[in-house]
Amino acid sequence: MPPQIAGLCPLIQVFDMLESVRFYRDRLGFEIAHQSPHQERPYPHFNWAWLKRGDAELMLNTAYEADERPPARDTARQVAHDDTTLYFACPDVDGAYELLKAAGLNLKPPRVAPYGMKQLSFHDPDGYGICLQWRTQVANKTFEPGTYVEDGSFVFVRNPSPEELAASHQLMVTEIGSNVASPDVLEKVCDRNPMAWWLLFRSTDESRTNAEPVGFCGYLPLNADGFAALKAGTLKARDPDLTLIAPHGEDPVALYLWAIVAHGLSDIAGKLVGHAIGLDLYESLPMFGTIGTEAGLAALRRSSKSANDAAALEIGSVFEIKLPPKHLEHQRKMKVWEGKHRRDHDPASPE
Repeated sequence: MPPQIAGLCPLIQVFDMLESVRFYRDRLGFEIAHQSPHQERPYPHFNWAWLKRGDAELMLNTAYEADERPPARDTARQVAHDDTTLYFACPDVDGAYELLKAAGLNLKPPRVAPYGMKQLSFHDPDGYGICLQWRTQVANKTFEPGTYVEDGSFVFVRNPSPEELAASHQLMVTEIGSNVASPDVLEKVCDRNPMAWWLLFRSTDESRTNAEPVGFCGYLPLNADGFAALKAGTLKARDPDLTLIAPHGEDPVALYLWAIVAHGLSDIAGKLVGHAIGLDLYESLPMFGTIGTEAGLAALRRSSKSANDAAALEIGSVFEIKLPPKHLEHQRKMKVWEGKHRRDHDPASPE
C-alpha cells in the first residue's frame, strides 16, 4: 500500500534570495511561512525560505554559500533552468495578465494549449518557467474528429506534423498550381495558429490504423485587421502579413478559405473542421474564399453555400460562404468519433 501524500512543495535553487522572495511575494502574492535566520554578512541574505499562498507551496534555497557566490548569475545555469516550469492554478488568467503587465513584467498574452488549458507563461529572476493556467470551456470542440462516409470508410482531420505539412504543400502545388503560398509561409502561418491547416485522412474504421492522407483544408483565421484587409482587397493570401492572423488562443473574427483539396469529401471535411475548431465558434464566423481553379468554380456553381450570384463568379472572385440550414443541422447531428489524445504535457488542473 503506498504512503499517504497530502501535498507537493518543490524546492528550487536561486541566486539572490531577497530578489526571488520579492518576485514571488510582490508579483504572485506568496507569503513567507518559514525562513532560515537573516544574516548581514557578507551581504544581507538568508539561505532558505518556505513560501505559501493558499494551497500552493514553494521552497527557495540559495544556490551558493554566501562567501562563494559569484558576482553575477551563471548564464548557462540560468538558461538550463528553462527546463523547469512551475504550473499554478489561476482561475482568471486574463486578469493575471493585465495585473502583471501593469506591474512591469514583459509578457506575451495568454494562449490556449491544444489540451484546453489557457496559459500565461513567463520566467522568474533565475530563469525558471512560471505558468498560470486554467482549463477553458470550449463548447462542442472535438479532438481530431472523424466519421464514416458513404463508401463505409472512416475519414478524420487533424493538424499535420512538419513532415506532413511539407507533403501537403506538394499536393497543393500538384492540384492547384505553383501560384500558392510557399512552404515557408505555410509553416509560419501554422506556427502562429494551428487552426490554419487540417489534413484529411481515410482509414477502414475508427481505430484509424493504416490511415492515408487524402486531402487537406486550409483557413486563414483572421483578426479584426485581417478581416478589414480582406474586405478592402489588400489581404495577400500567398504571403499574408502575420499580424493579420489571429494568434493561437485568440478567437478569429473571420475565416478565409486558403486552400482545399478533398476530392469528393470537401463537404464532410468542412464539417469535421467545424467540430475540431468548435461548432459554436465555427458557425458564428463569416467565411470567405477566392476561386482558384476551374474545378473549384464548377463546384461552387453547383453548391448552395455561396452568398454571391454563382453565375457571376469567375476565377479570382472573392465569395462569401453561407452554410445552408440543412448543412448546419447535419453538422450538429452527425456522429463524430474523437481521436486518441497523444501524450501531451498536460499538468493536472482543477475541475
